[in-house]
Amino acid sequence: MPTDTTPIWPGAWRLYKANFGLFACLSLINTTIEAATGWSYALGIIALSIVGVFVTGAVAAYAVHVSELTDQKFGASDLWSGAALPNRAFVSITLLVIFAFCLVGLALWPLGAYAESSDAIELTVADQMMIGIILASLLAYVFFLCRFGTVFPAAAIDNDWSLKHAYDRGRGTSWTLAKGLLAGPIPGLILLFILYWFVADVLRIDTYIWREEGTFSSVGVVSAFIGNLISFLITCLGVVAFCNAYRRSKFGSA
Repeated sequence: MPTDTTPIWPGAWRLYKANFGLFACLSLINTTIEAATGWSYALGIIALSIVGVFVTGAVAAYAVHVSELTDQKFGASDLWSGAALPNRAFVSITLLVIFAFCLVGLALWPLGAYAESSDAIELTVADQMMIGIILASLLAYVFFLCRFGTVFPAAAIDNDWSLKHAYDRGRGTSWTLAKGLLAGPIPGLILLFILYWFVADVLRIDTYIWREEGTFSSVGVVSAFIGNLISFLITCLGVVAFCNAYRRSKFGSA
């Protein structure tokens, strides 16, 4: 395992190029899922689409973690051969994290429903409540990632998905991880949202496969595919931040 800290953006770009074949294949799968969901809103298709997006995201995150920590590269063929598929530890921690945040969402749902009720409170107060709920959720999410985020690289290469071990590592790496997230994936997400806004509202280019009136957009297919490709660059930014913190916990690199 390389012991040196990787610069966030250059490191993410290196990972992105090294694993571009895998990202292109996963983007094609996600675009197909989006097209199928818009074509039919049957409950079964919606459920399969949600599962599919989580699976492709987990595959990308696992592969990039392994690539960053071992210099291994993954392509489309590795997806079909199974080489890029997550190990049991990575699947376990991913499912655990998803379950935990679903519980948080369910806990906050009554507050959101109350805030949206026009009969309950004034609209401006409702907006403030929703903003407060969203900010509180984001802060909890960031705190969790900063404290326990090293569990993902540990699970990817060491089959260690113990939250206790991650918590112990977080004592000395939380600030490193926080700086990495602030320098990489968070501004990356902001730039992605700005790009979507510019393409959709300024250039007036379809960003969805299915328009509001239900018609199919071939331009939207291309936009969705490119959007999925770009989103995997955000994944690389986050992975570099996690791996830098993990390396610091293992080797003491700053």
